[in-house]
Amino acid sequence: MKKKPPFALKVLIAVSVLSAGLHSQNPITPAGLYIADPSAHVWPDGKLYIY
Repeated sequence: MKKKPPFALKVLIAVSVLSAGLHSQNPITPAGLYIADPSAHVWPDGKLYIY
């Protein structure tokens, strides 16, 4: 008797197939502008700094 693949594996395959056509977007810089990897720092007062 064949074993069925686990549900988590089925979900992982479905997500991989469905997300293959998506492209990530960078909301900070416009398209075509390449910058170094940013570093985000959150201070205790809640301010977010991106270097």
